[in-house]
Amino acid sequence: MLFLLNQSIPNEHNFKSIAHFTMAHNLDLTLPPTASASYLSQNPGTDLLPAALYTLVILSEDELHEVACACEFDSGLEEGKVVRPAPEPHFVSQSLKAVYDSHLQLGAQGEFDPIFFVVVVEKNWKERGVLLVTLENDDEPPGIDSFFCRPEGAGSTVQNLQIANSDWTECREHYRVDLLPGKEEGEEVEGFTAKSEKVE
Repeated sequence: MLFLLNQSIPNEHNFKSIAHFTMAHNLDLTLPPTASASYLSQNPGTDLLPAALYTLVILSEDELHEVACACEFDSGLEEGKVVRPAPEPHFVSQSLKAVYDSHLQLGAQGEFDPIFFVVVVEKNWKERGVLLVTLENDDEPPGIDSFFCRPEGAGSTVQNLQIANSDWTECREHYRVDLLPGKEEGEEVEGFTAKSEKVE
């Protein structure tokens, strides 16, 4: 298996997200660098709406519901208020760009958060984590960014971002998981060291 990641630039706080994550089933996590200014201005994400949950791997409806519940573990709110499966959540063997295109339409409808969404890219999501995506990071102008995090941290991260308790850079630094599939913590792969980071 080959895993292609964008390495972070030393001393650069707003480093870019994973560009490609190539596995046996060839998932492409490439996203555009920015969302359109018109979309961001029309959908500022000021309401506390649930983040949509999508999957690039085969999951049953029950399994997808389990992911959503795991993501809301620390939310303290009733089910479905923080992370909820999208009306059309299944993008099996498609690129992350396909999810992005669909989310632009969904986010404009006012029922889901237009800025943040969560994607399952590994069947073993409990250990490998989920991908949290933002369409508006802390850069100027704002860019699209993403990072892997533990499922149980996804919902609380979305909450903190929505109420501006933390910014994207802080959340990425605190909750990012750099544990590459099939590798143990501390093991290096082509210049990357598998590690898990979370600040309590």
